[in-house]
Amino acid sequence: MRILGAAALLTQCISSVHAQEKTITARADMAKETLRSGEARNGWKLARGGQVQFHGKRIGKQLPPWVDAVSELRFSKGNATGAYRYIVWWDSDRGVAQSLIWNTATQSVKASFPPLPEQLADGVFWSPGDKYAVVPQAGEVQEAVYIANLATGQVRSRKVVAKGLKPCEIQGLVDQPPFWKGQSTFRLMVRISENPWFEGGAKCKPKPRTVPIDVPLE
Repeated sequence: MRILGAAALLTQCISSVHAQEKTITARADMAKETLRSGEARNGWKLARGGQVQFHGKRIGKQLPPWVDAVSELRFSKGNATGAYRYIVWWDSDRGVAQSLIWNTATQSVKASFPPLPEQLADGVFWSPGDKYAVVPQAGEVQEAVYIANLATGQVRSRKVVAKGLKPCEIQGLVDQPPFWKGQSTFRLMVRISENPWFEGGAKCKPKPRTVPIDVPLE
């Protein structure tokens, strides 16, 4: 039997860890297929006023009365197996009014994300192995992602604030694909820039930079 020396064993262990954390480019599954207000298709109906029905059953949460410009229901292509799709209520004034994960097999809601005033992206990232669905925050301030566990339907948020972020700085997602590190870590890039709303004086000096943030999903 071959006995490895300490250095060789350490090298093998490090190589094993790196293999497990192989990075994979994450591709957003955008909600693009559109059902417009007043239309009905494949059992779906978007009534004027933003109410959605599937074969006569109401789907989604009651939106605040000030959300009055829902003009489209948007569907993503779905995950790799076609088991889930991301569905978005699109408000022409405010973007995503609410969104959810749809189980195509059971034809039911698997997970629901917070509606407005929380602003979310109109695309979802499916993790390798389809265990999680990740939806980043949208809008002018982007400091969180929402994670849906596709086994349980549970949705939780995780802060994604860059280390050392100052009050005079603001962060936003960089327009480039994020990465999966293994199956349980989501890496995204954020751009740090000057906070236009900061009124604390000249003592706080912003330092523009781009930094990675790793988001554990478990």
